[in-house]
Amino acid sequence: MIAIRISRPSGTRLLLLLAILFAGGCAHTPVTTFPELPEASIKSSSEFEQKGNLTAAVERLKIALTIDPANTRAQEELKRLMLKRNIEAEKRYKAGLALRESDSDGARKEFIAALRIRSDYMEAVKALKDLQLESSEATLQVRARKEAASRQQTKNQQQEEESLDDTHLDTAIAFYDDGNYASAIQELQRAKLRTPNDPEVNKYLNLSWYNSGIAWFNKKDYHKALDAFSMVKKKFENVDDYIRKCRQSMKNVAEDLYKMGLKFFREQKLQAAIEKWNAVLVINPDHTKAKEYIEKTKKLLNALQEQR
Repeated sequence: MIAIRISRPSGTRLLLLLAILFAGGCAHTPVTTFPELPEASIKSSSEFEQKGNLTAAVERLKIALTIDPANTRAQEELKRLMLKRNIEAEKRYKAGLALRESDSDGARKEFIAALRIRSDYMEAVKALKDLQLESSEATLQVRARKEAASRQQTKNQQQEEESLDDTHLDTAIAFYDDGNYASAIQELQRAKLRTPNDPEVNKYLNLSWYNSGIAWFNKKDYHKALDAFSMVKKKFENVDDYIRKCRQSMKNVAEDLYKMGLKFFREQKLQAAIEKWNAVLVINPDHTKAKEYIEKTKKLLNALQEQR
């Protein structure tokens, strides 16, 4: 965050430039406040930590640092919570390893719990996938034995291809049942390459994209939610309603960022204002006002540089 510090004479020149560049524009726009102050986010993080929700606690601190990157308290709390989160995730992961041989369902729950605490825990992802593959393999072996008794030797090649397709589908269904929609989608897309018209593959692919979109929507990541919903078949469930909600929410976020830019501008934090307006354009590239203010503020910065 960059603030412009000026002496009294320079301040006079700055006000004149502001008046010239923004006459009739910003003067009647109400100043908005931040949607959430850093202190409120830090307090909310502490409350989530007390409830045992470390993931939410970490996210609240990240919000605080987005608002105020120099906030040392938020930085220290985030460092502490990240370490605590990693320790908790490792604890659940090791518990899953201990149960793997004796209780596969219990092990699966522990691996999933580790991933809920730390979504990028790749060891837990691999362990969960290996567990699902082992379960799927056992199911496939039973199916293969039944098929072998009823099919002729001349259809062996066809059986092998169908077995491979079933592997992708069964693995995908196992991932879907555990709520791992990203892995389910990956397996279903592989199956779809071989059998594009398989109704079961298409059914679970729509369900996986749809539930993935809901998960991102609940996390307020409307960009990713919209991407997921756009992959779902039209009129599937209430996907059209979710798409409208995503677009409206993105519009609201863009408007909040736009107003933050105006607030920074009034506080003479010109570079910070430009950053907020650039964020608006990431969400809505056609936001005319954000484009205009970026250009005008850049001219103002250049003019100030020339006066030094």
